[in-house]
Amino acid sequence: MKLPPLRKLSVENFEDQKSWIGKLLFPLNQFMSSIRSALNNGLTFSENINSQIKEITLTESTSYPLIFSTTVTGKPQGLWVVSINEISGAPATLSTSVFCDWEYIGNSKIKIKAITGLDATKKYELRIIIIGE
Repeated sequence: MKLPPLRKLSVENFEDQKSWIGKLLFPLNQFMSSIRSALNNGLTFSENINSQIKEITLTESTSYPLIFSTTVTGKPQGLWVVSINEISGAPATLSTSVFCDWEYIGNSKIKIKAITGLDATKKYELRIIIIGE
């Protein structure tokens, strides 16, 4: 859905209310400008969504489960693999999907039981997004 073209309300639009409407329009226009900016690709996971972006380094010696604290409010509802980069020797293109088998274990803790699709002999930088309630 495309946003309507209306960007700003002016006193001239309200001839019969000129004496008082200006005091209302200033904060209303500021609010509309903020909302318009947010809805035009201004929303971010880190500032607007109950989420956490986390980076995890995986090495040849990484053992599962991986347990870490999360900062999301409430019980986490999802964990997405956003990116995976091989950081060892000569990086190769991944040929399989990377997936995290995880669960919420309470007390703001997440347990990653396994990560599929990676070569256990290589080193990776994994970026995930955790989504809260």
